[in-house]
Amino acid sequence: ISLPMPSLQSLRPLLYASAIRVQKFLWLPLAVCRTCRGKRGGSGTFFGSLVYRFLLHLHWRRIPRRILPMHGVCGMSGLVRFGVSVDNDLLKPFDDLCAKKGYTNRSEAIRDLIRTALVKDSWENALDYKTGTLTLVYDHHKNDLSKKITNIQHDDFDIIVTSMHVHLDHDNCLEVLVLKGDPNRVRALSNKLIACTGVKHGVFCGTSCGTDIV
Repeated sequence: ISLPMPSLQSLRPLLYASAIRVQKFLWLPLAVCRTCRGKRGGSGTFFGSLVYRFLLHLHWRRIPRRILPMHGVCGMSGLVRFGVSVDNDLLKPFDDLCAKKGYTNRSEAIRDLIRTALVKDSWENALDYKTGTLTLVYDHHKNDLSKKITNIQHDDFDIIVTSMHVHLDHDNCLEVLVLKGDPNRVRALSNKLIACTGVKHGVFCGTSCGTDIV
């Protein structure tokens, strides 16, 4: 009887669980040797230091890299820990920025930076529907602008989810459009509205529909 050889992918959960048990088992000897190494005096300190270094080597090298996720150990929560090398001159302003924006740790700030980069890349290589918001500030008295903007929106009504119109003062209006659809059409409509004569400020902010990002 010939049995098929299991693949590494199918054995990965079992190997990972075994490796974690080995890693946890080494914590107690490591703690004992760390205590012995801290004591002063003679051969005991030397021997304890050697055993400590050996167990520390096993602790980090025992688990095969092909079993674990790339760059770190992935626990039950799906988080992966990895190291980042940053110049101190760059780290200090980054920490200041994190504090200014209210981040409690660097990890969440880095995650947001990664998400922003992924969303930007998905727009540049968009193959499916995308969403975003278009904000316009304009003087509705100029060039019958309100009617022109309304007509342009009617031409692409199917990619406009909703809109909000606010009277800022006697002359100026704020209009916010939520767009969703083919990315090329969304960008074309945004550029067309922003380019209208009389629009004082217009900005489009593309974002993710949420299904392609964690």
